[in-house]
Amino acid sequence: MTNHGAAAIFAIMIAVGIPLWDHHVSAETNVEDTLRVVLASLIGVAVTAAVEVAFVRMKPGDDIVLPVAERLAAVQSLLTGCFEDRPVDREVEKIARLAMLETSTLRSALRRSDYSPEYTAQMSGVVALVGRLTDIAATLTQLSFEFSATGQKQLRNLAATVARIRTDLMNRQIPESIHFNPDDEPLRGVTCCARWRK
Repeated sequence: MTNHGAAAIFAIMIAVGIPLWDHHVSAETNVEDTLRVVLASLIGVAVTAAVEVAFVRMKPGDDIVLPVAERLAAVQSLLTGCFEDRPVDREVEKIARLAMLETSTLRSALRRSDYSPEYTAQMSGVVALVGRLTDIAATLTQLSFEFSATGQKQLRNLAATVARIRTDLMNRQIPESIHFNPDDEPLRGVTCCARWRK
């Protein structure tokens, strides 16, 4: 048989049914034993379905979009902490962990998936770009910035843009084009930050 799932179910039914019905007992006992096996099977199916539904509700989305969205959320949280000038130790730890995980798992999941070639190509680009963004954010955690008003505005805009891209990805939409003002002054005052280092 080419359908391995059907073959396995057929084999299980034979392995359970023949010994069960081959006993020299009354018909009533045979029916009771059969109903017990059916009840045990139904309980197993119900528990499996409940676990699947619980995991789908806890983490809506698929195995590609969620890790990408998690990386974008971590970068956004780090940028928000920087322009609000609050401690970002937790964000730094998360960014470092995500940077160590890299994106090879996501790329291999895309290669094994049955998505359309167009979607696979698009998401491969997204995975590569978000992986690079995570690496840059991990590098930035070793630095400290003294922001001017313009610098804070740039960081706020960048965090809002990352949040918008994340929202679009979660909603399965193509993110809008990103426009930055080339006349804005660059960020200055970058120094090594010992308090963020491990």
